[in-house]
Amino acid sequence: MVLLTIYFLCASVLIIATILPLISNQYLIFRICEFGRIQILALQIPLLILGLAVYHQNPSFVLITEVLLLTFATQNIMLLAPYIPYKKLFGNIKKHSTTNSIAILSFNVYQYKTKTIKNLLI
Repeated sequence: MVLLTIYFLCASVLIIATILPLISNQYLIFRICEFGRIQILALQIPLLILGLAVYHQNPSFVLITEVLLLTFATQNIMLLAPYIPYKKLFGNIKKHSTTNSIAILSFNVYQYKTKTIKNLLI
């Protein structure tokens, strides 16, 4: 019973965290879950496996939750698929000729300038 409760709590948090970025609103509460898509996906997959362990306790609710988790995990995979470096995973990895090479990563986060930070947090 405790495992079933933990399963439903974690599943509901992950489902809500996947639904929030679908709402087209610029407030921070809706945008914050976009940055954790990889982490959400990494938590959804073990939770799908855990659902098989608790399936016998409450089959109808677990089945609905499993379908929702599988749907949103598939959505996250489809959103993240263009950013997976397939050539590096399955091809020959080129080695750098020098050992003193430096790699730089740069990320830009765009938000509308009409909103201030104070308005985003409300």
